[in-house]
Amino acid sequence: EANPLPVENEAPLTINLAADGQIFLQKTPIDYDELARRLPAIAAEREDGRVFLRADAALDYGSVALVMGLLNKTGFNSIALVTDAVAPTLVEEQ
Repeated sequence: EANPLPVENEAPLTINLAADGQIFLQKTPIDYDELARRLPAIAAEREDGRVFLRADAALDYGSVALVMGLLNKTGFNSIALVTDAVAPTLVEEQ
């Protein structure tokens, strides 16, 4: 009988929100309604309630909060917001 993988070996669940509003579950495009249908089953299969959420800076807060609320409602109680470090743009003086 196979034992489930320990939490530390479980691939992290990632949700990406693109600037155009497209949602990605891992690397797969998915719409909000389908995400809402699939998350409870995913949460039930996982040992770890963590999820990594990356959202494009161009999105409004409401769009991000909507997905965060869905994650929380479906059992993902630890949401890590992932940011990309962006180097400041240097402006040369003329």
